Amino acid sequence: RSGYRRRYGYEGGQMRLYTKLPIRGFSRGRFVKENFAINLQTIEKSYSDGEIVNFETLINKRLVNKVYPGGLKILGDGNLTKKVKIEAKGYSKSAIKKLEENKIEFKKIK
Repeated sequence: RSGYRRRYGYEGGQMRLYTKLPIRGFSRGRFVKENFAINLQTIEKSYSDGEIVNFETLINKRLVNKVYPGGLKILGDGNLTKKVKIEAKGYSKSAIKKLEENKIEFKKIK
């Protein structure tokens, strides 16, 4: 008849086929590497002058119990006045600013 328009996907009252099918696609969740983040105030409490901050010393001080595949990231919460050497994979902008202000040695590792 004139005026009839077929609605694509409509199946006469039953659940539409595209809602029954599983959702598929790409997710980067399988490939994301988890990292460990630590604040400057935690480093201030746990370390003394002249020490090196990296995964080995974090494990020895029992601040972390495993090595994370994404690496170590330093966050800028708190202040750091002790002269330590920091070896980490990532730094936040506020952490870099505070480390440079206090003239603390830090190195970005891969």
